[in-house]
Amino acid sequence: KRLSVDWIHVHGKANSNLGGNLKFDDKIFSGNVTAKSNFDYIKVDMKNPLVNLRVANINWNYGVSVIHWDGKVNGSGNEGTENRWAPAPYVGLGASVSLVPDTINLYANVSGLPLGGRGHFYDVEAGLKYNPIDQLRFLAGYRRIDISLKSGSKSGDIKLSGPFVGASFTF
Repeated sequence: KRLSVDWIHVHGKANSNLGGNLKFDDKIFSGNVTAKSNFDYIKVDMKNPLVNLRVANINWNYGVSVIHWDGKVNGSGNEGTENRWAPAPYVGLGASVSLVPDTINLYANVSGLPLGGRGHFYDVEAGLKYNPIDQLRFLAGYRRIDISLKSGSKSGDIKLSGPFVGASFTF
C-alpha cells in the first residue's frame, strides 16, 4: 500500500497560421503550420506514514516523475521533430480522512521540488477515493501539474489542470 505508479498520456494536434516565426528543432517556421505533440507523465511514489489513525492519516512521500515529450511541426517546407525525457525527483505531503470506513476517503496530496536554475515541478491533487477491494481504488478529483524545465538555451513549460477520474492499484 506504500508504493504507487501514476501514468498520464496527453496527445495534441493543432493547425495554425503563425503571426511571426517559430524556432523548433533548430528550424524556422512561419505561416501555416501543423503541430503534433505527445506528453507522458509517469510518477513512482513511495508513501511513509507520519500519523496513522483509523479515520485519518498523514504521510510524507518521495519518488521520481519521468516526463516524456515528443513534438513534430510541419510547414514552410520544413519538418521538425524533438523528443525529450526528463526525470524529476520530488518530496511531498498527503492526508486522507475516511468518510465511510475502509471504503470512501477524502484525500489531498502535494508534491514537487524547486529545481533551482533548471526550473520546478509541482503536482497537487485532491478528491475522493472509493476502495471496493483492498488494492483497487477508483478516484475522482481535481489535479494540477506544473512543470518548468530548462537546459541550456532550451526550455519547456507544461501545465495541466482540471477534474479527473481514474483507477489506482496499490501494492
